[in-house]
Amino acid sequence: MKTKLGYLLSYLKSHPHVSAVQAKKMGISPVELKRWCDARKIYRLSRGYYGLETMSSAPEQVIALIPQPCAMSGITALIHYGYTNAIGNKVWVLVPEGYPPINRPDVETMRQIKKNYQTGLTKIKTKWGLIQITDREKTVIDALRGRYLDVEEKLRVLKRWMRDREHNRSAFSKYRNQIRLGRNYINWIMAIEAGV
Repeated sequence: MKTKLGYLLSYLKSHPHVSAVQAKKMGISPVELKRWCDARKIYRLSRGYYGLETMSSAPEQVIALIPQPCAMSGITALIHYGYTNAIGNKVWVLVPEGYPPINRPDVETMRQIKKNYQTGLTKIKTKWGLIQITDREKTVIDALRGRYLDVEEKLRVLKRWMRDREHNRSAFSKYRNQIRLGRNYINWIMAIEAGV
């Protein structure tokens, strides 16, 4: 017969992490989880989540451990799509307005009203499970609207998006109207296409 620790370790070999709630359903108390963390049998990944490995710096893992609804966005999504060379020292997370604060030093939170939050969300498969991410067009619009990039980097992002074979101008226009992106960015696109 397996011990509680043996059962938990076999579960973690086939799953990226276990929550404290799942462990409680397995008959494992929080005290036992803490004891096993202190003995380095398992590792605490974030509040209420445990795994076999220590927390990595992969943004996908950070997003997978934050309670939903949330999505990868901002500089993190720009890096994921290859639209910027900026160095992301935090994981940018998009949440709907009214969502409780994410108290983590490695997370930067972007809030949007629910209608804008749900625009352009897609899912990607990672080794930590499915996570939400803003699609290419919504990521570029958020970068143009936001204050986290300077004008030169915004123009560079826009150029790289236009060179991307998977970019979708009709989705960009639809999102632009829904989110109310300024007209000057359309002038930038026309100037880039004209080769100015």
